[in-house]
Amino acid sequence: MKPSITQRFLANNWPWKIVFWGFPLCIGLYFVMQSDSNRTGYIMSIVVGALIGVIVSYFFLRTLWHIRARINGAPFYKGDIVLILTGKYRGQVVSIYEVWKDRNQVRVDIGEQAKIDAKDVFSFIEVCRETQAKPISGLERP
Repeated sequence: MKPSITQRFLANNWPWKIVFWGFPLCIGLYFVMQSDSNRTGYIMSIVVGALIGVIVSYFFLRTLWHIRARINGAPFYKGDIVLILTGKYRGQVVSIYEVWKDRNQVRVDIGEQAKIDAKDVFSFIEVCRETQAKPISGLERP
Protein backbone atom coordinates (compact mmCIF):
# COMPACT_ATOMS: atom_id res chain seq x y z
CA MET A 1 0.00 0.00 0.00
CA LYS A 2 1.42 3.35 -1.01
CA PRO A 3 0.92 6.05 1.65
CA SER A 4 -0.94 9.19 0.66
CA ILE A 5 0.53 12.68 0.66
CA THR A 6 -1.60 13.45 3.73
CA GLN A 7 -0.16 10.45 5.60
CA ARG A 8 3.40 11.54 4.81
CA PHE A 9 2.62 15.18 5.71
CA LEU A 10 1.01 14.38 9.06
CA ALA A 11 3.78 11.92 9.97
CA ASN A 12 6.01 14.96 10.58
CA ASN A 13 5.88 16.81 13.90
CA TRP A 14 5.89 20.39 12.62
CA PRO A 15 2.30 20.51 11.26
CA TRP A 16 1.01 19.36 14.65
CA LYS A 17 3.11 21.97 16.49
CA ILE A 18 1.99 24.79 14.20
CA VAL A 19 -1.68 24.00 14.82
CA PHE A 20 -1.21 23.40 18.56
CA TRP A 21 0.53 26.77 19.11
CA GLY A 22 -0.94 28.75 16.21
CA PHE A 23 -4.60 28.21 17.07
CA PRO A 24 -4.27 29.55 20.65
CA LEU A 25 -2.33 32.54 19.33
CA CYS A 26 -5.10 33.31 16.83
CA ILE A 27 -7.81 32.94 19.49
CA GLY A 28 -5.85 35.20 21.87
CA LEU A 29 -5.42 37.85 19.18
CA TYR A 30 -9.11 37.62 18.29
CA PHE A 31 -10.02 38.24 21.94
CA VAL A 32 -7.70 41.27 22.00
CA MET A 33 -9.31 42.73 18.87
CA GLN A 34 -12.76 42.32 20.44
CA SER A 35 -11.65 43.91 23.72
CA ASP A 36 -12.26 47.60 24.44
CA SER A 37 -10.05 47.62 27.51
CA ASN A 38 -6.80 49.00 28.76
CA ARG A 39 -3.46 47.18 28.78
CA THR A 40 -4.51 44.86 31.62
CA GLY A 41 -7.64 43.93 29.68
CA TYR A 42 -5.56 43.13 26.60
CA ILE A 43 -3.24 40.88 28.60
CA MET A 44 -6.21 39.08 30.19
CA SER A 45 -7.80 38.70 26.75
CA ILE A 46 -4.62 37.13 25.36
CA VAL A 47 -4.24 34.78 28.35
CA VAL A 48 -7.89 33.67 28.36
CA GLY A 49 -7.97 33.31 24.57
CA ALA A 50 -4.73 31.34 24.55
CA LEU A 51 -5.96 29.00 27.31
CA ILE A 52 -9.19 28.36 25.43
CA GLY A 53 -7.18 27.81 22.25
CA VAL A 54 -4.83 25.31 23.92
CA ILE A 55 -7.73 23.31 25.33
CA VAL A 56 -9.64 23.26 22.04
CA SER A 57 -6.57 22.47 19.93
CA TYR A 58 -5.49 19.70 22.34
CA PHE A 59 -8.81 17.86 22.04
CA PHE A 60 -9.07 18.52 18.30
CA LEU A 61 -5.51 17.35 17.59
CA ARG A 62 -5.83 14.36 19.89
CA THR A 63 -8.91 13.20 18.01
CA LEU A 64 -7.28 13.86 14.64
CA TRP A 65 -4.14 12.02 15.76
CA HIS A 66 -6.13 8.90 16.70
CA ILE A 67 -8.02 9.00 13.40
CA ARG A 68 -4.73 9.31 11.51
CA ALA A 69 -3.24 6.40 13.50
CA ARG A 70 -6.27 4.23 12.60
CA ILE A 71 -5.89 5.15 8.92
CA ASN A 72 -2.22 4.16 9.11
CA GLY A 73 -3.22 0.73 10.43
CA ALA A 74 -3.23 1.05 14.23
CA PRO A 75 -3.45 -0.81 16.49
CA PHE A 76 -0.13 -2.41 15.64
CA TYR A 77 1.10 -5.74 16.91
CA LYS A 78 4.43 -7.49 17.21
CA GLY A 79 5.34 -8.98 13.83
CA ASP A 80 3.39 -6.47 11.70
CA ILE A 81 5.20 -5.22 8.62
CA VAL A 82 5.15 -1.41 8.35
CA LEU A 83 6.50 1.33 6.11
CA ILE A 84 8.36 4.19 7.84
CA LEU A 85 6.89 7.51 6.69
CA THR A 86 9.34 10.05 8.07
CA GLY A 87 12.89 10.67 9.17
CA LYS A 88 16.20 9.09 8.28
CA TYR A 89 14.63 5.69 7.60
CA ARG A 90 11.74 7.00 5.46
CA GLY A 91 10.59 4.48 2.87
CA GLN A 92 11.98 1.40 4.62
CA VAL A 93 9.68 -1.57 5.09
CA VAL A 94 10.40 -3.15 8.47
CA SER A 95 8.83 -5.41 11.06
CA ILE A 96 7.65 -4.39 14.51
CA TYR A 97 9.42 -6.17 17.36
CA GLU A 98 7.89 -4.29 20.30
CA VAL A 99 4.72 -2.27 20.87
CA TRP A 100 4.40 0.41 23.54
CA LYS A 101 0.62 0.70 23.51
CA ASP A 102 0.43 3.14 26.45
CA ARG A 103 2.78 5.54 24.58
CA ASN A 104 1.27 4.85 21.13
CA GLN A 105 4.70 3.90 19.83
CA VAL A 106 6.34 0.93 18.18
CA ARG A 107 9.92 -0.29 17.94
CA VAL A 108 10.93 -1.54 14.53
CA ASP A 109 13.81 -3.69 13.34
CA ILE A 110 16.22 -1.29 11.59
CA GLY A 111 19.47 -2.59 13.04
CA GLU A 112 21.33 -3.30 16.24
CA GLN A 113 22.86 0.17 16.63
CA ALA A 114 19.44 1.83 16.23
CA LYS A 115 18.10 -0.56 18.87
CA ILE A 116 20.89 0.35 21.30
CA ASP A 117 20.48 4.10 20.65
CA ALA A 118 16.64 3.83 20.74
CA LYS A 119 16.47 5.35 17.24
CA ASP A 120 14.01 2.62 16.27
CA VAL A 121 11.02 4.12 18.11
CA PHE A 122 8.20 5.56 16.00
CA SER A 123 4.74 6.82 16.86
CA PHE A 124 1.67 5.21 15.33
CA ILE A 125 1.38 8.05 12.80
CA GLU A 126 5.00 7.75 11.67
CA VAL A 127 4.50 4.23 10.31
CA CYS A 128 1.92 2.76 7.97
CA ARG A 129 0.83 -0.87 7.92
CA GLU A 130 2.26 -2.63 4.89
CA THR A 131 0.87 -6.11 5.52
CA GLN A 132 -0.48 -8.08 8.42
CA ALA A 133 2.04 -10.65 9.50
CA LYS A 134 1.48 -13.51 11.89
CA PRO A 135 2.22 -12.25 15.42
CA ILE A 136 5.48 -13.52 16.88
CA SER A 137 4.68 -13.36 20.58
CA GLY A 138 3.87 -10.83 23.24
CA LEU A 139 0.97 -8.71 22.00
CA GLU A 140 -1.32 -11.14 20.25
CA ARG A 141 -4.12 -10.12 17.93
CA PRO A 142 -7.55 -10.15 19.49
